[in-house]
Amino acid sequence: MMSIQTHPIRFLTKPICFAVGIFVVSTSIAQSEPQSLGNDPVLASHLARYTVLDLGLRQVPSPSDYQLATTLLSIASDLDPMNAELARWVVEAAWSAGDFQAMMVATRRVIKADPRDTVAQLRLVSSVINQQQTVEGRLKLYDRFLGSAGKSLDVSVRSRLALDAALLERESGNVQGFAERLLLATKLDVSNKPAALLAAQFYSDATSDPVVLLEYQFKLLFADPLDANVHLTIARILAREGAYESSRRFLENSLALYKIESGRAPAMVEEIRLALNWQIDGAQRVLDDLNPILDDRRAEAQALIDSYIELELPTDDLLLPEEILYELGVDKLRLLASYHLGNQELTQRVLDDIQSTVNIEINTIGSIMGDRGVNQNMLLMKLVNSFADFQVMRAISELDVDEIRGDIKQLVETVPAIAPYFKLIEPMALYAEGKYTESIELALEYPASPMLELIKGLANEKLGNQEEAIRIYTGVVRVYALEAYGAFANSRLGALGVGDQTLTRAGKEMIRIVDSIPSWIDQMNSRPSYFMYLHMGISSNKFGALDSAMVTVRLKNISPI
Repeated sequence: MMSIQTHPIRFLTKPICFAVGIFVVSTSIAQSEPQSLGNDPVLASHLARYTVLDLGLRQVPSPSDYQLATTLLSIASDLDPMNAELARWVVEAAWSAGDFQAMMVATRRVIKADPRDTVAQLRLVSSVINQQQTVEGRLKLYDRFLGSAGKSLDVSVRSRLALDAALLERESGNVQGFAERLLLATKLDVSNKPAALLAAQFYSDATSDPVVLLEYQFKLLFADPLDANVHLTIARILAREGAYESSRRFLENSLALYKIESGRAPAMVEEIRLALNWQIDGAQRVLDDLNPILDDRRAEAQALIDSYIELELPTDDLLLPEEILYELGVDKLRLLASYHLGNQELTQRVLDDIQSTVNIEINTIGSIMGDRGVNQNMLLMKLVNSFADFQVMRAISELDVDEIRGDIKQLVETVPAIAPYFKLIEPMALYAEGKYTESIELALEYPASPMLELIKGLANEKLGNQEEAIRIYTGVVRVYALEAYGAFANSRLGALGVGDQTLTRAGKEMIRIVDSIPSWIDQMNSRPSYFMYLHMGISSNKFGALDSAMVTVRLKNISPI
């Protein structure tokens, strides 16, 4: 679409008539004497300006409006043929009008006036290729432009052509051709993010080698160093292989980028940070990060209540200290960390907090379950997951275990539809009752989950099956490396004397690769002015009624890259 403002300007009747008049006169002259107009940049500027203003009067321009604009702008471009920006206006108008021929004529003019315009280059080459009606014919043209015939093209254009060729190969079922052309696209231009993303997705499905997966994520990272999700994915891959310090480097980058985008990191990423810090610095680090903040907020709430009471003011609307709670995921980390450190008093307090959080969720879900348009299955699964988390916390900490079955019965009476889902909680109840063998046997009947795997590992520990417990904990650490259960399983491995097994052979190779990643990747989000200089300045402080307001934008690479 054309880059114009479409505000209605009521006083432009005369300029519009003038533009149409120019169109009529210019058309008749062009038909009788094609070369008589000559070069007239001033007339071209006025004609283009009136045309754009006229188009801006239409709240929703029709194809015929764009066709008229295409004709007028084409005449203006003929009057100033080396004006690349004017030719681009013709391209945009012709695209909206559906006039392919006019669009390609203008595209050639753009390239002639500005040979560095990669968008125009790609549009022109793609139009030539798309004229071929067969896959074989198109691929031959792709090979031609990717070969010696296309060396004059910008590498970014050739990279995009290689990506288009790869997609065509995939559509025709040629996986090898797809992979080869996709690799070429990533080599030609490391900043081609669509190609890097497609390569990362392709190899994630095609290989189970974590080192290969990491290498393609790094290709994607170099294509866009400011993508928080890419940094987070790299952190996950590294953590699964036990390369925790390297993982933290990219997790911190991800956190910083999330905060730049939205002011704060998502709760999920904060939980990941805590779980990773636990595995690097120990369980006490989690408690040191979380407990002082919660204690201060609760103390402030109590102080506010006390001041209201002293002033004899009502306190009904004030938040009680015990109503200030962390999210469930954070409290799971607090409880497992305090239990691992043997702090039973703190473990009980955190378990009480979790119970309050789950009760609030149960009441909230119960109040909206019957509402029209509510996805009941989704709500039920959310309720089951929260309730199961609570019960597994009870079972692991061996606190309030006598209440597990009673809570299940009470909840089923409140929400009968939830009863079938509670079979998954039975292994936890059996473990809490000391029936370890029965707990393991029943847990084996269900699909693996971090909760059931932990119960199986703890039960095997209780039964003296240390080797089996180590095997189970190692699996939990691999799959759930950046979650509360993975951090706790890692601590159990440490307690069993095998914590050094978490770093795999692939993890060691990954650390070597990470050490070769330049530090500027980390600095781009924290020191942007170290890499790019941006300056904007207006050309003049005074403008006539028909003058264009020109702004000069200077973007300069000042980085050491």
